[in-house]
Amino acid sequence: MKSSPFVLQKTVVKSDLDTLDHVNNVIYLQWVQEVAKAHWEKATGHLKEDFGHWIVRSHHITYKQAVKLGDKLQIETYVKHSRGALSERLVNIFLQNSRILMAHCSTQWCYVSTDTHKPISIPKSVIEILN
Repeated sequence: MKSSPFVLQKTVVKSDLDTLDHVNNVIYLQWVQEVAKAHWEKATGHLKEDFGHWIVRSHHITYKQAVKLGDKLQIETYVKHSRGALSERLVNIFLQNSRILMAHCSTQWCYVSTDTHKPISIPKSVIEILN
């Protein structure tokens, strides 16, 4: 059973827009990275344990509707599953008040050693933190 999602809120600003006055695709990716990092930091910031690093193996973003200037968004994330060195994190971007899904991203993250930068199995303690 998945835990409650971690949530960030955003309001779209002019610098987020592309030439069509929609949020630029790169901005969605920045939000995906930002919410994942914030979730990790909230979950581990108080711990003294040395953790490995997370690197992205792949992102798959599905754009449902255009997000525009002034839209208030709720960006939610949770870890769907982890196995071996890999973990799948889901991010959903909703219009804040209506809960209309605007975009969805599935990211496969790889856990690597801080020393060798090679993939290593995700420790059970890390899986428990993420769930």
